[in-house]
Amino acid sequence: MEKYGYIKFLEDLRELVRAKRVELAGSGAYHPLFPRISTEFAQKQIILNEYALGYYFGKKGGFEGDPSIMIQNLSGFFPPGLAIDEPLLTLINDLGYEWVLTDEMAIPKEVGEVRHGVFKVTGFDIRLVARNRLLSELLINKRGLEVKDFIEVLAKSSSSVVALSGEVFGYHNDQGIFLFRSLLDALRKEHIELITVSEYVEIKDEREIQTFQESTWNTSLELTDPEHLYSMWEDKKNTIQKLLWEVLNKVTVSYKSSSPKDTLLGLEEIPLWNLTELEKLEDSDLRDSLELDLLVLKSMDSNQFLEASYNPIHSPGLILNAISLLAIIVSKIGSASLTEYAVSRLEEINELVKNSSK
Repeated sequence: MEKYGYIKFLEDLRELVRAKRVELAGSGAYHPLFPRISTEFAQKQIILNEYALGYYFGKKGGFEGDPSIMIQNLSGFFPPGLAIDEPLLTLINDLGYEWVLTDEMAIPKEVGEVRHGVFKVTGFDIRLVARNRLLSELLINKRGLEVKDFIEVLAKSSSSVVALSGEVFGYHNDQGIFLFRSLLDALRKEHIELITVSEYVEIKDEREIQTFQESTWNTSLELTDPEHLYSMWEDKKNTIQKLLWEVLNKVTVSYKSSSPKDTLLGLEEIPLWNLTELEKLEDSDLRDSLELDLLVLKSMDSNQFLEASYNPIHSPGLILNAISLLAIIVSKIGSASLTEYAVSRLEEINELVKNSSK
């Protein structure tokens, strides 16, 4: 938003956050599918995201005036694709998050017919907040939705969490913003209260479960085995997805083995994701290392894999941009064997994308 000049939007959002009218949640900086990346990279994604939220919506400078970024009340976590497994739950539990959003398919069938709400997994402090899938998908999938239909479904539960992407009210639906406004008006007329997820966790009676199901927003009752859990992002029959994962995995392994361990001490107030600001660092080795680190994190964007699941491909630019990014990373790593391996596969992906999007 800053890059494209939406400064007023960021300022307005900051005021809404400070007035507690909008709640921020943790996530991955570059929208990764967490169960498909290492814990090392998952932690980097999460911390960078916290850092950016603090930079734009928090306070700069610590209590003693020392360089730092501070963000208050970041208690919840939103995993892209609602993709969650035990390593991710362990990581965000250890990082101090109080709740994580999931699909109701993450909740075992044994709890009964109602699988949305607040749940505590034995052995973890963090709570699972399972969205009401029916309500959420009603907004996501139904074009020309009548608000009264939504209210009727909502009335069947005493309380519910709705979770969806913001583009449902814009990019994916050119009438979406009018739907959003109509929905808010209808909720007010019906005296239905809107609260933040953290407030919901505080007042909602939680249920304890012994374990949970590794899942995503795409998980169905029929497809809960690992072979099909990530079919939208990693279908073994999808050549584009297969090649993208092969190159990305090869890059991350090569990068991890050659990357020096750098410190961010003293860089607390620099927006590292802004290459113009990054170039101001005097230490060229540190600058180059941080830039490569960011590029690798960017290359994990799960949208490239999701886009490849469509036939024909809707937005080939998402995949072509990923190819370009991977090519830059490979050239910076500078391994002859990696370059030879990656170039041929990236060229193959490029041809497949062009043919699929015709």
